[in-house]
Amino acid sequence: MCLKMRYERIKYILLFSLMHLVYSNSTFESFTENPHISSQISNVLYMDQMFIIYILICILLILISVIVYLSKRYSQQMMQSSDNITNRRSNPEVRNKSNIYDLPPLLDVTSVNEETPIVKRPINERIENLEFDPRFEIDQAKLEISEDKLGSGFFGEVCYGLLSMRTSNTETDTLQKLSVAVKQSNDPTQENQEKMIEDETKLMCAIGRNPNILAIIGAVTANSGSARNLLIVEFVECGDLLKFLEEKKSIFKDELVYEKNGYLLPKSIRRKTYMFNENEDDVIEESLDSLCTSDLLSFSYQIAEGMEYLASIPCVHRDLALRNVLLNKNKTIRIADFGLARKYQVDGYYRITKGVGTPMPARWMAPEVMREGKCTEKSDVWSYGVSLYEMFSLGELPYSNVSNSDVFEHVVQGNQLPMPQYCHPKMYDRMKQFWNFDATFRPSFSKCVEFFEEHLSVSATNLLEQIQKTLKSEAERQSKLEDWIRRD
Repeated sequence: MCLKMRYERIKYILLFSLMHLVYSNSTFESFTENPHISSQISNVLYMDQMFIIYILICILLILISVIVYLSKRYSQQMMQSSDNITNRRSNPEVRNKSNIYDLPPLLDVTSVNEETPIVKRPINERIENLEFDPRFEIDQAKLEISEDKLGSGFFGEVCYGLLSMRTSNTETDTLQKLSVAVKQSNDPTQENQEKMIEDETKLMCAIGRNPNILAIIGAVTANSGSARNLLIVEFVECGDLLKFLEEKKSIFKDELVYEKNGYLLPKSIRRKTYMFNENEDDVIEESLDSLCTSDLLSFSYQIAEGMEYLASIPCVHRDLALRNVLLNKNKTIRIADFGLARKYQVDGYYRITKGVGTPMPARWMAPEVMREGKCTEKSDVWSYGVSLYEMFSLGELPYSNVSNSDVFEHVVQGNQLPMPQYCHPKMYDRMKQFWNFDATFRPSFSKCVEFFEEHLSVSATNLLEQIQKTLKSEAERQSKLEDWIRRD
């Protein structure tokens, strides 16, 4: 029946077309003025239009079904890949992270006591509920503080110091001395400054020790009769990472090259790849007179490791930038300066001033931080992406052509930092995910670590193994710091 109806429609259309060709326009028009014929032609045309629309809708539904199927299949593959990476990281034969990196915290940060549990908020927001453990009180007589300042801030200063320890209980033995950094308030008569040193001490105790986090050694507090609070932390020899990159830019060795098999193609479509010497056991030279792409990858991976540890506590850094990352002689890094100044609203520190040359925190801040003051792990992830821009541009100022006062408007308009000169395209694709305006769509730091492990396991296996081996040694060295606060 349907075929017969289709045949009739086609017959009418052919007849209509033939008459239009054979007869003159006037004759044809007079013929079509017949109401019955005109009605038949209109019905046929209408039915054909509906039939075509029906076919198009069917094709559209088939395409949507195919897209949904492929999307689900891709998601399953990604989940399987993620599970494989997670299993690999949790496999003790591959990388026993719990034994190497996650050293126990010095304080219980989940509760004040059994009767008063604390909501699992970032420890920055619940410092008042933390208490300093008196076991980490250092006898000030064992501490020598130099007048040489390592740095200073709005409420405190850091000086070089030496901490003494006897090798045994016999009085004839000589003392060992450990280089340390001592943080103290600018003015011990100012209660708010002393309170900030006290709170920072409790915060660092709660954070514990990790090879990529600046570790506390101990403290001198008012409980011991001291006139001022002193925070004693690791001494990191080489200053901040930003300054190191800027100073070594002239000797940088770029190991990111275009693939050889693509030399006939224009550079715009040729793929970039790493050129490492995988025959060498040590891809990274420990000499501070060298700087190459391997170093940049190592620094980036270590920062992600340290931030993953902070997020697990949880602790929000609030001011992640390369100026707040310190460098050791063996090219391991320590994340420092956990942004306590913001909690106390120190005048001027987060004020956005005019001018291009002065780096201000606004250049590293996520939009929700600038707009609402909301700091989370995901806002730290945004800052981490900006830090990677600093890393792979060898210290260039983010948004260098934008004044400090215009950074926020520039960012909310959808402008992103360009791909740095020494950055792998896959790395830059990941960085753009860090700058998603919806914080829920930014990856966690655990995902950042997984990305680096996968990225390096494919392109530089020896480099990844060397980094993890070095971090294991650093964790073991940090675990021995408690020896320096034991009682004689």
